[in-house]
Amino acid sequence: MDIYRTEYFVDIVMVIDSTNSMGRFIRRLENDASIFYQKYLEWMEQGGTALPQVRIKVVGFCDYKCGCEPVICESTFFSLPVENAAFHEAVSCIEVNAIGDAPKCAYEALALAMQSDWMKYGAKRRQVILLFTDTPVNSFGDSNALVNSIRLRGMWNGLNGLETIEQQAKRMIVFVPNVASWSFIQDWDQVWISYVRPGDGCSEVDVNLIIELISNAIGM
Repeated sequence: MDIYRTEYFVDIVMVIDSTNSMGRFIRRLENDASIFYQKYLEWMEQGGTALPQVRIKVVGFCDYKCGCEPVICESTFFSLPVENAAFHEAVSCIEVNAIGDAPKCAYEALALAMQSDWMKYGAKRRQVILLFTDTPVNSFGDSNALVNSIRLRGMWNGLNGLETIEQQAKRMIVFVPNVASWSFIQDWDQVWISYVRPGDGCSEVDVNLIIELISNAIGM
């Protein structure tokens, strides 16, 4: 007898701080990239959920002061599991920058993620943004910044013509330090925060925790 299963069409964008302290996390993520889809699929199937389409992309960002070019790099979406190898390569190509401890362009990278070319098909869609950083943002509270916290909130909530992500489909999971430039996000709709130690490179974050939080958020 067939068992009814909920189907979700899922897009995932990983926004990754590439400054010095995050090097070990990036290498762990690189090692886990090839098994990410299979682990995610197994977790969702345990809960009776089917995944007809899963796509993933990577956005890496650093500090303007580090001298790297570009300061934000963005991949295309990769369809999993067919493009597992391309996803792995995108993560492995993130260059860890030896200088720069407070990535000023973190908000810009997050805004870029919100403006992704999200899937438009599928009855139940989920547009998931994952953010990984262990440092504060220098431009917090700077009204002259290209993207400040106020504009970022407007983009997330679709205010003032800034809608870039589907309000019913949006989900955000952030691994950030408990500082003012990040803790304000905890009041946003459909956002889950996991606080990490400043400067510790998200050492407690692994692929199993990431998949668990994504899976829980998708069904909400």
